[in-house]
Amino acid sequence: MHNVSYTYILLILLLLSTAACTKKDFDIFQAQSGTKSRGKLVQLPEKDSTPPIVIMKIPDLGSGPIALHPGDKTLEIHANTASSKKFFIEAVGEDPQGIKSVCLSYGYFAKCCKDSMCSEENHLSPLEACKTIEAEAGKRVEIGMSFHVPVDFAKIGSCQSGWEGEHRMVVTGKAKNFAGSEVLTPTAVFINP
Repeated sequence: MHNVSYTYILLILLLLSTAACTKKDFDIFQAQSGTKSRGKLVQLPEKDSTPPIVIMKIPDLGSGPIALHPGDKTLEIHANTASSKKFFIEAVGEDPQGIKSVCLSYGYFAKCCKDSMCSEENHLSPLEACKTIEAEAGKRVEIGMSFHVPVDFAKIGSCQSGWEGEHRMVVTGKAKNFAGSEVLTPTAVFINP
């Protein structure tokens, strides 16, 4: 039987730590990801009638940096065409009346076949990692925040020797304001054939 579950566990551990990328990778990510609103504070109002803004940022993997906004199409990135196999992705949330949380939701799918036998693993119900702030009206809160996770194509997995198929990691960014309004980015799909 194909060892997809073990790969899935490794993927989750990878996403919850920054060990997949070197300090140099992280320094490059930090330099490329400047968000102007981070650190700016506003007094949290009683009501917020506008939704937050959310963007998922992916660094330059060969065709320029990518920013996925709500309404954009799903993006597929293949390991064999990416110039870097290790990188960070970031969700950036902004709201002029205060941002409560920024999250990256991710799932995993793998299908590998040999002759007429196939092994399939599906963990697409999202796991979510977030940065969240709790505050009451009148308190000072940030108008922008970000959250990032590392991606390492080698850790996403691939089919065993002699098997054919692919492994996919799907990621979506989400921002939420203090009024409870949520906005999602389109999905980025990282594919390791």
